[in-house]
Amino acid sequence: MDERSLSALQTYRPTLHRQWEARLRAAPVTSPLANPDALVYLMEWTLDQLFRELAAPHSRRQTPRPPCPCGLNPLIAYFATARLSLHEALAVCAGDAPLKIRDAEEMEQALETVARREIANFCALCLHNERRDRHESPAARTGAHTPAGEKHPASKPAGGGKTHAALP
Repeated sequence: MDERSLSALQTYRPTLHRQWEARLRAAPVTSPLANPDALVYLMEWTLDQLFRELAAPHSRRQTPRPPCPCGLNPLIAYFATARLSLHEALAVCAGDAPLKIRDAEEMEQALETVARREIANFCALCLHNERRDRHESPAARTGAHTPAGEKHPASKPAGGGKTHAALP
């Protein structure tokens, strides 16, 4: 990103934070963890990560972000509101000059890098994914088909139908 644009964004950071927080508070809350009162504490850290990405002129691979299987990841709305606020901040920082497409693309790529990493980390810890994986047979997880009326071998208790007491 152009040094002048990056400097202007950093100067605009307090306003960016306030506008992002306002957008986040206006967004629908999808789960208790998506409560804006909890997420606002992540904003400064996220902005630090974003500015670190923007300052490091390395190539960022553009791979699509994997979708959240349960749709309850609170960081989805968090980063969506960040994206809107950052685009607005970039336009304000450009002033009367035309917005540089390259700066907007770099900002988008840097945000996507941070968002992809953090959303994937949260999804890895999600109990909805764990519960789904625990109750689905391996065939269901892989998309294999079990004929109607038959139970998949993985769904039968081990030991010929006998159940074992759980270990303490």
